[in-house]
Order: sequence, then C-alpha cells, then structure tokens
Amino acid sequence: MGDDWRELRRMDEEHPDCDIVHGHLSWKNLSVYVNNESQILHDLCGYVEPGRICAIMGPSGCGKSTLLDCLAGRTSKNITVTGDIGLNGRKQKGPFSFPQVTFIPKPHKGSLIK
Repeated sequence: MGDDWRELRRMDEEHPDCDIVHGHLSWKNLSVYVNNESQILHDLCGYVEPGRICAIMGPSGCGKSTLLDCLAGRTSKNITVTGDIGLNGRKQKGPFSFPQVTFIPKPHKGSLIK
C-alpha cells in the first residue's frame, strides 16, 4: 500500500490545480441485479468519511468490486442498481454518477496461463 500512497502524492504534486474533493460518501439499501433477475448484492448500507481509509474486505467473489463499481458509477448495461447513494448528503438516484468518486483497483499480479 505504501507505493500506492507515494504514487497518489506524486500525482497530487504534479497537478496542484486539480480540485480535491472532501466528501462523505454513503449508501443505503443498495442492491444490485444482473439482467433484472439475479440479485448479487442485497440491501447494503455503509459510509466513508473524508480523510479516512476504508477497507472493503471479503472472500473472492463476494461482491467487493461490484460494490465499488456501483459507488463509482462504473456498471455495465446489464446491471441494475437500487437504493440510495449520497455524496455530502446529496442523494443520487440511478444511474449513479459522481465524477468526483473513483477508486484505484489493486493491480493484477500473476496469470492464469503458464
């Protein structure tokens, strides 16, 4: 994680004119469906406070990346998201779209093909 933080600091220094958004991100009753039928996340609630590090943890396939994709507004056309997502108390009803919200995925290491 240290390298990730160093990279973020470097980017911050290279682009001092970029606005830094300090926001309270929250989600309530968030559910996710594939093709409007198969529910893959059910009734999730949570929040992230400004200046805090938040870890989304769980076993492979439990929906961590799906949750983060939903919060960042990066879902496929076959994905339906229900519930409330808010930034600084402002609720956004789908399609969710907060250009200030993103995440940096963990780099893929290794290969399935040897």
